[in-house]
Amino acid sequence: MTVPAESIILLSGPTAAGKGAVALELAEALCAEIVLCDSVKVYRGLGIGANKPSAEARRRCRFHLLDVCEPTERYSAGHYAEEATAAIAEIRRRGRRVLVVGGTLLFARALFDGLCAAPPTDPAVAAELERLDEEELRTRLKEVDPAASERISPGDMQRLVRALSVHEQSGRSLTDWWAATPRPDHGAPVKRFALLRPREELYGRINERARLIFTGGILEETRRLLEAGCPADCPALSTIGYRQAVAVLDGAMELEAAVDSTARETRRLAKRQLSWLRGDERFIVFDAEPTGPRVTARAISRRLSS
Repeated sequence: MTVPAESIILLSGPTAAGKGAVALELAEALCAEIVLCDSVKVYRGLGIGANKPSAEARRRCRFHLLDVCEPTERYSAGHYAEEATAAIAEIRRRGRRVLVVGGTLLFARALFDGLCAAPPTDPAVAAELERLDEEELRTRLKEVDPAASERISPGDMQRLVRALSVHEQSGRSLTDWWAATPRPDHGAPVKRFALLRPREELYGRINERARLIFTGGILEETRRLLEAGCPADCPALSTIGYRQAVAVLDGAMELEAAVDSTARETRRLAKRQLSWLRGDERFIVFDAEPTGPRVTARAISRRLSS
């Protein structure tokens, strides 16, 4: 029997914000199980660079959508939505709370908002639009899709180009496409929370993590995957950190350059995640408490109960 419609919780935020530690405390407090929303943690064989839950964390809480595909497989947002939906239903049948955790916001959108049928961006159309500055892009978008223009945060060139390209290719606004997209029904409302940190602190954590994965064995882990037959350009080894590790092993990049490149690409990812989160008013924002994840989890729990 399905449990009463108690809210499903989505905890997101930029990479290195500390979502995992807060989620673990929150899951224990709410008798919840964690459904990961992460496009790297799905791959078997990736450990150090994927920042997967530790053995201790797995003893404390049950995790879903972890190690579900091979390094050579392409794992789409649609595939994720299908498997995460099944996991949510199974958790709720057992009377447990659902906590979806991760920063892959495309996966979160597919799971909770559905998959928009708008055409994929034509590279030629995008290239033409990318020649324009932000003011020109936003002016054009206001004419054809004012709702999207209001919704897209300042500086988010990628989403401006995407919204305009959809209109140019289809003659319909991206807002219209989304309005026609069926919304998934998980049998319970979704409460969205975003965990943030001051930018300087966040970037410091990202830089430190980049250094730690290279001193912690990502080169050896990548070598084992290559020796097991994984192509250097397979989906798993094309992710941030592993791509740089492959370059070091090939002799195409020095170790220090690989660390710097990993940190730089991760900071860019965090910037895109922040832009997406700030453009979605459904998220309730919490700053990570300097006193630790338990305090942050209690604050979120209090907000849920109120």
